[in-house]
Amino acid sequence: MKKKSFSLLITSLLLTGTLISCACSNTPSSNSSSSIEGSSSSSSSLVEESSSTSSYEEPKEELLVILTEMTKQYGDSILIKYKNFEILVDAGQYDDANNVANTLLTYVEDHVLDMVIATHPHADHIGGLSKYTLEKGGITMVNTWIDSGVVYNSSSYRNYEALRTSYITKGSTYYAAYELFHNENLDRRFYLNEEDDVYIDIFNNPEYVVPQTEYAKGSLNNVSVAFGLNHYKTQFYFAGDLEQVAEQPMMMNEDKEYFKKDNYVVYKASHHASTGANSYNILNWVNPDMFLISAAITEDNRTSKGVVSRQHPHSGTILRFKIFTDEIYWNGVNGRLICTSNGLTCKTKGEGRTISYYFEGAIVLPSSEKDIKYMDSKWYKSGK
Repeated sequence: MKKKSFSLLITSLLLTGTLISCACSNTPSSNSSSSIEGSSSSSSSLVEESSSTSSYEEPKEELLVILTEMTKQYGDSILIKYKNFEILVDAGQYDDANNVANTLLTYVEDHVLDMVIATHPHADHIGGLSKYTLEKGGITMVNTWIDSGVVYNSSSYRNYEALRTSYITKGSTYYAAYELFHNENLDRRFYLNEEDDVYIDIFNNPEYVVPQTEYAKGSLNNVSVAFGLNHYKTQFYFAGDLEQVAEQPMMMNEDKEYFKKDNYVVYKASHHASTGANSYNILNWVNPDMFLISAAITEDNRTSKGVVSRQHPHSGTILRFKIFTDEIYWNGVNGRLICTSNGLTCKTKGEGRTISYYFEGAIVLPSSEKDIKYMDSKWYKSGK
């Protein structure tokens, strides 16, 4: 079923005395595309059967978006898979390297990552992008790297930079996001499969920096590489830890109708569903049918005291999400979370978390919550 209309959101905002407008320009994207090796040549056809009363569209070959379970405080690691083409978006904390490696070993059958996107240099996103993680995950090659271009003074960034350099010497192609918008020979579109018209578009975040420079404007979250993933009539939004202050300028650089109203749209929550990200403006632009959240249950919330502290996902953010849909899923309660698109709609399946928490003095078994919506979880019912 299609998402709720904007009228519900506007009514809600009017009731609270707050109405935020979205001023987005309609900037057409280039017809050219950056080239990536390894795209499959096979294609599933769109089938239309017409009768006097109805027609239908046959689902396409499935695309997977896999959120690896995080076991430390926060963290993002997402694997996108279409046929034999895989994109790894971030790799969580180093302490979650084994979980990330297991996802790679399970889903990357040819042992080649066609693309790695490192959204920004914080340790909960690039700490797990290590030689250990890739080798244990069976990865022998990375074809393309994309990151924010920012140089950052931390041990996790230096380790990441050394890893990226080592693969470049093996033949990887590297793009800093800034270059995709300032080099006329490059384009922001990358195909997972050109024949099937499955692709990502890197969004034009004006906070991207000239490659190999530091970011001194404010929060490092705001250089996050943001992009849309398009799989026939399903679309996905990803933006790392992009905060509200940077969301509006990015939208102004993009087509205000990029996310089609008749498509099924999945929104991967920014900054682990914190209240400082995921503004009404960005939600209005994307207009989601489903939300995916990545964050771990913090250690102080795993004791017999139950849920004792507020953490991501933030309750205020969930209230904003609920205006659009109750299809909200969090790998904190679901464990490793697989979102499957058939090109027309999406479904989710959790594998069960490896850590537990308590509710009303009793352990909440992981198996009891592996597939449920966030609002149906004991965690949400705790009222925290």
